[in-house]
Amino acid sequence: MPSQCQTVLDQQQEEDDVYLALARADSQKQALTIALGDIANQLEMAIRSEASVVSSKQDGVSKQTFNHHITSISDFVFDDYQLVCQDHVRHEVLVRYDNRPLTERLRSTLAREYWQRGWDIDQDTSLAKTPVLQAISALPGPNPVTLTPRVYRDSRGWRLALGPQVIRLRKEEWRELFSLPPSTAGDSSLTIVDEQGRNLAHALYHEQEFRFRLTGFPQSARFFSLFYISADAEVTAVRLNRPLTSKETTIIPALGIFSIELPSGYERIVDDYVVVVSRNTLAPPASPWLFNGWETLFQEHPAFGLRLIVR
Repeated sequence: MPSQCQTVLDQQQEEDDVYLALARADSQKQALTIALGDIANQLEMAIRSEASVVSSKQDGVSKQTFNHHITSISDFVFDDYQLVCQDHVRHEVLVRYDNRPLTERLRSTLAREYWQRGWDIDQDTSLAKTPVLQAISALPGPNPVTLTPRVYRDSRGWRLALGPQVIRLRKEEWRELFSLPPSTAGDSSLTIVDEQGRNLAHALYHEQEFRFRLTGFPQSARFFSLFYISADAEVTAVRLNRPLTSKETTIIPALGIFSIELPSGYERIVDDYVVVVSRNTLAPPASPWLFNGWETLFQEHPAFGLRLIVR
């Protein structure tokens, strides 16, 4: 006779990029460790299989990138899984790990909870207007529940709350919930240039040097501030409340010029920058983490954003 968790496993619908593992051991804790290890191994095999199809490169950088991807995925498995079944008598567990894109994970989470009632995403929030939440904005139903989105950070990383449902954001998924200001607005623009003042593309290479150039900003603006947003959504004021002296400003650091860096083991990273111009000096939020006042700051003043791809 199949065990309770085996029966639950047999009833699970097979879905691409959703991994299941059943394990039994001498203790519940040991069974969970074995199941999570099984899922991590399944993911590693899938990543390596995908890598062999997509790329035939065998150089050290590619291998480092694949290994980094495997390690980061495994880290999330051990902190972002669903315990589908646990049998305390047999010390048996069934674990589920959803490796699909954020939109699909969100839709699946809400469908499990609200499939009978339906739901609506509260549209009176800036988050509701992001593409990822627009894609799941509503499910018709007899008594839909209104879900207010909120993004926050705790000791383990970023979370998206949709009403009482909380979903962990993995790697750089926070970018899908944050709208970078445009690089141009009317006659104003933010560009990057080389030391001769020639425009550069937004795709740069390791250790390439550049400057930011801001042109045509509003006449009432007297100050500019430059902010850098890291991969984990930490905001740093690179320049704060510097005076604007002409209709064109080249932003350079105190020593030398800006230089882009590609960390070891990566083939590509994303760097976001925002320049805010203001009539009066800015008082940035006390927290360096995005969504705790930073979006409001960028929305209340003329702001220009640039996303740089580093290869």
